[in-house]
Amino acid sequence: MGEGEDVNLYKWTGPFYKTMNGTAGAYGHGEWHLPIGKRPGKWMPKVKPRLCASGYHVCRDLSEVLTHAGPQLYEVEVRGECALGDDKAAYEQARLLRRIPEWNERNLRHFACDCAESVLKYAQDDQRDLLQACIDVTRAYADWPNEWAAARAAARAAAEAAARAAARAAAEDAARAAAWAAQVVNLATYLDGTSEWSLL
Repeated sequence: MGEGEDVNLYKWTGPFYKTMNGTAGAYGHGEWHLPIGKRPGKWMPKVKPRLCASGYHVCRDLSEVLTHAGPQLYEVEVRGECALGDDKAAYEQARLLRRIPEWNERNLRHFACDCAESVLKYAQDDQRDLLQACIDVTRAYADWPNEWAAARAAARAAAEAAARAAARAAAEDAARAAAWAAQVVNLATYLDGTSEWSLL
């Protein structure tokens, strides 16, 4: 056992949470059985719990959830032996009870903005307006992602077209400049009498 681990039969009275990325844990590997409708997912097979090594790692409170945040959040049920750590616990068995729908991209973006705004007062005066504008843009994106995606696609297409046009113009300018330089060199041969035409 690692430092801070205590393996025992542990009865927790509050809810447990599991952050997920699809069917895998947000910070692990292996497929979990997802809940279907109101039915919880199947119990995962028994595994000897060892923090950061084996077992089904779960969060015991929202502070731990923030430490191990992932795209989805589930309420989870656990049983059997456990290894307790400072910011998580690993259990012998677990199953996902239900997905928490309020844990979604929109709400997480707004939550991040709330966190940023709570410390905005510590920013340098000349940076505060810019930082607030960034927060406002992030909130707008959270509320209208499809519109932003369309605007981003249009902006990307316009930027690519502008880049192609600029590259074409630069190439044309470079070709003109090269031709001009060649003509200047050619003119110099006339002026110094070394041109093949001036030698005739």
